[in-house]
Amino acid sequence: MHIEPPRGEGRGAITQDGCAVELYLEMPYRGELELLAAHLPPGCPVLELGCGAGRLTRPLLDKGHAVTAVDNSPDMLQHVPGAAEKVCGDIERLELGRTFDAVLLASNLINVADDAGRRALLDACRRHLSPRGVLLFQRFDAAWMREVEPGSFPSKSGMDIAIDRVERAGSLIRMSIRYRTARGEWAHHFTARLLDDADIEVALREAGFGAPGWIDARWAAARPL
Repeated sequence: MHIEPPRGEGRGAITQDGCAVELYLEMPYRGELELLAAHLPPGCPVLELGCGAGRLTRPLLDKGHAVTAVDNSPDMLQHVPGAAEKVCGDIERLELGRTFDAVLLASNLINVADDAGRRALLDACRRHLSPRGVLLFQRFDAAWMREVEPGSFPSKSGMDIAIDRVERAGSLIRMSIRYRTARGEWAHHFTARLLDDADIEVALREAGFGAPGWIDARWAAARPL
């Protein structure tokens, strides 16, 4: 399968990876930090990679963390709270010259379709993680990716979410997801790679991490070797 560049549709600014800024502003906090609490040292400095419009940045700040929030979209970063240190740039090429006790890689970024891109993401995580630090990352649930088909998608956020397209070629899955709210409608078209536990473990080991500890089907913690 040819890996198409991601793209987005809808009102307002659209980032280079197809995400709609106005849509991200409407996405609610879903209690992720409570899920990760046992692996996130209280008050530790956090490097948040791919922070978007700050959906997780705000609760991190509220819990007393010093947050360095990274995104390659200035349109997203302008909505991130000023209490965070904001860095505009690509994660893969990030060189801050310092390390953090926790690195957060959310939004299923690890499922990037390109294997070299995944390695570059994880390398960036590793070089910014302190020797005793923890990487907390989120992936697409592998079982869900195997089974998902076009149709309505259950949502507790007040959004109407529909999957318009699912095309599979081996571990690559091309998807189109449509979001509707009272304020507008947006679509996101992207290709992701299905990653089983074993695939994740191999990718982490190649980047200098130990085996992940799974928190649930989507979130895991990993420490440097």
